[in-house]
Amino acid sequence: SNASALADQLSAQGLPGGAATSAFASDLLARIGGGGGDRRGAGKATSAAKRDERDALAAAERNRAYAMLDDDDDDDEWMEELGGSEDDDGEVEDEDGNNR
Repeated sequence: SNASALADQLSAQGLPGGAATSAFASDLLARIGGGGGDRRGAGKATSAAKRDERDALAAAERNRAYAMLDDDDDDDEWMEELGGSEDDDGEVEDEDGNNR
């Protein structure tokens, strides 16, 4: 089995052989979905990646609906009514040229 082959490889790399190494190999393969040729774990990872990609594309599409609005410069009219104007820095000046 894959677990015994992994346990043999671990032992060849210097881990102590025996039941503990075999149990570790079995547990490891069960966690990564590699035990006994079972590829369901890899399928789950692929499904999760595809789901994440779909979610990201949907979020990007929703975000496209929110665009920056252009300044229409309508604020000049109400500032003139208040007796002021906007200088080059965007600050409001009164009739005497003082910043408000």
